Amino acid sequence: MLFLFCLLASFLPLASLAETPGLLNFQGRVLVGGTVFDGTGQFKFALVNGDGSELYWGNASDGNQDGRPDQAVSVPVSAGLYSVLLGDTALANMASIPAETFANNPLYLRVWFDDQENGYAQLTPDQRVVPAGYALVAGTVADGAITAEKLAPGALDAVTQSFAPSGFTVVSTKAQDADLIAKSFVPFMSVPAPPWRSGSSDHDLLPRFGHSAAWSGNAWIIWGGTLGAGVYSRSGALYLPESDQWQTVSSLDAPTARFGHTAVWSGESMIIWGGFGATAYTNDGGRFKVANSSWSDVSVTGAPAGREGHIAVWTGSQMLVWGGDNFSGLLGDGALYDPALDKWTTLTLPNQPEARASATAVWTGDRLIIWGGLGGIGSLNSGAQLIFDTAGSPLQWKTVSLTDAPTARSGHTAVWSGSRMIIWGGESNGAVFADGALYDPVSDSWQPVSTTGAPDGRREHNAVWTGTEMIVLNGMNASGALSSGGAYSQLSDEWRQFTNGGNPPARQGAVVGWTGLDLLVFGGQNDSDQALSAFWRLNPQPAWYFYRKP
Repeated sequence: MLFLFCLLASFLPLASLAETPGLLNFQGRVLVGGTVFDGTGQFKFALVNGDGSELYWGNASDGNQDGRPDQAVSVPVSAGLYSVLLGDTALANMASIPAETFANNPLYLRVWFDDQENGYAQLTPDQRVVPAGYALVAGTVADGAITAEKLAPGALDAVTQSFAPSGFTVVSTKAQDADLIAKSFVPFMSVPAPPWRSGSSDHDLLPRFGHSAAWSGNAWIIWGGTLGAGVYSRSGALYLPESDQWQTVSSLDAPTARFGHTAVWSGESMIIWGGFGATAYTNDGGRFKVANSSWSDVSVTGAPAGREGHIAVWTGSQMLVWGGDNFSGLLGDGALYDPALDKWTTLTLPNQPEARASATAVWTGDRLIIWGGLGGIGSLNSGAQLIFDTAGSPLQWKTVSLTDAPTARSGHTAVWSGSRMIIWGGESNGAVFADGALYDPVSDSWQPVSTTGAPDGRREHNAVWTGTEMIVLNGMNASGALSSGGAYSQLSDEWRQFTNGGNPPARQGAVVGWTGLDLLVFGGQNDSDQALSAFWRLNPQPAWYFYRKP
């Protein structure tokens, strides 16, 4: 699989990776009105801090002090693709980049573009310059991460044939990439995978499991859980990856202590709901607003009965909760919560799926998909789609096909890849699974996930989607808690094992977050049922293999 650097990348002069680059080779893509641009474009470039308030470098002077250089660089664009060597003074209106510029962290590249018809527009988002191989990574773009799955037909050919000059460099995750070699690219160096590292432990969070986490876009929020021996927590902390710092989450007006609750990110707040407290299941929750570090209540008027083992997703405007169990048994109901109105709406649609707990669920953008879990007679191999209209209202439940579906299971994981729900792992009747399947909700069809090179079977593990891969790690099997994992590519139907070394201690019941660049792991419990508080992070990139056009 061709990695995302093929279109958005910057590399130091490859004579030495130990030297600070003075040049950045940037390859980008530009569209005008949704159509790829062809011709000569006028570009302006600047290196700035995270919010653009500080200017570290521009390709030319900025007489207006508005952050945008006064002079533009003319760059040819073919099929929407362009390449420019930032800092190359041989180019008209291109200033050199002082070495000290790269001492700033975080560092972002800001680009303005003029098609010579519509005037200058700032391209979004700013692209982060990261220290790993001095590569410029586009973690997200307006329509999602740029991956081989999302390249327009013939885009790679456009790059490698009509656009790529001699010396043009791309990066692959494969040591021998047949596609690139067939296009006359020659491998010439590699950068080893980065190791796991223990992130800052400068927080006051006690060891815990059964807690929740939510990623805000720039902060990871941990809250609640159990400390063991029937002791529950209403404490939390907020982790800032860019500065590797923790901040305490205020307990003022926070919800009551609990574990087994759910959490979603609404765009401005983390919403937690449900779970089990000291003596009972709860149907209340809270909203933590990061901007002012404050809590507000979630209404209980019209809320579903208290529960744990339920699913919760954010639809874009509402939190949807469904299923779970409580003292009454398994539950097959749910509701929508609108934080703008602090109001619940009960889901009363016909043909709802069988009651269950510990199911997996994904949100696709227009529908909820649930699958598996524990039913009245054990693990289930059934699922359903809840389809929404364009106004964000649920329309109908639709049964998921069982043809080629995975075997019944619970304790599995599910991620949404942008086109498929990927189910993996889990257990049934004491047996753990090292297999899975991809579900296409449009065609209502399943296909198996390759088991070649897959990690050991497990339950109660973690899984995230990075934009290119599903990463699986942690969990439990007959041998005990696990620290191993693997990464699965939907595009190639291939697994790769983590070879990063220094894996965190084995655990289950941890929370895992994805920042767009790093994997974050916190808490859980080990083989001795001890709660953990250690925090770890990893850039899960495999070794980078550099290819050059002769």
